[in-house]
Amino acid sequence: MLGNHLEANEELENISPLCRAYPDVLALRWAVYSKAQKWEGAFEIARTLVELVPDDAASWLKQAESLRKMKGRRATPGVGRIDSGRGQIP
Repeated sequence: MLGNHLEANEELENISPLCRAYPDVLALRWAVYSKAQKWEGAFEIARTLVELVPDDAASWLKQAESLRKMKGRRATPGVGRIDSGRGQIP
């Protein structure tokens, strides 16, 4: 990732729309949102990563960090649960 999250976001926008949903691209976009402290957006990206690659521990950690850092948000039952309804821990 570039040193400037705004420049990094501009570079990510140059990726074709089809490739923007790849897990590696989403992980970079999460890093940009994290650097910008846009935690709601970061959480949505992380939730998508968890759905796409549920065996990837880093995706779960991104989701947990985003949820923890969201300001002014109360815990919502069922949001960010570790097992996400699957009955297992990754």
